Amino acid sequence: MENGIKKISSSEVKSPKRRQIITKQAKITADKFLAASIGDVEWLGQSLMDGQDPCGFDKNGLTPLHLAALHGRLDCIRLLIEKYDVDVNVTSATGWHPIHLSINKESGTNALQCLKYLLECGADVNCMNDDNVTVSHQA
Repeated sequence: MENGIKKISSSEVKSPKRRQIITKQAKITADKFLAASIGDVEWLGQSLMDGQDPCGFDKNGLTPLHLAALHGRLDCIRLLIEKYDVDVNVTSATGWHPIHLSINKESGTNALQCLKYLLECGADVNCMNDDNVTVSHQA
């Protein structure tokens, strides 16, 4: 079982109804990632109340906190850290931290606010990703 979804072999997925159920389960699991990316706090909160792991990784190895930081979604960052106690220094599959991702063109005008909040919550300014890129290198 992965991310709350039972793995099923292709031989078990013969009927269209089973395929629909499996597709629906995969979509539900992806809700938290999309909600964090677009900044929909209510949807993100509902997704996590439905039992989804707030620290689970998407297909790119990012958590909802990484995606919220990447897209400058301060309200989602706050929700994840304050209500769901997500570690502000969580690393992605390639070693990126939310603080790294908050400093980019995708974050737009919210980049500084997100960076400031992450620092207030204890983000490590000396952290490095797998390629030894620090936050100051990223800036």
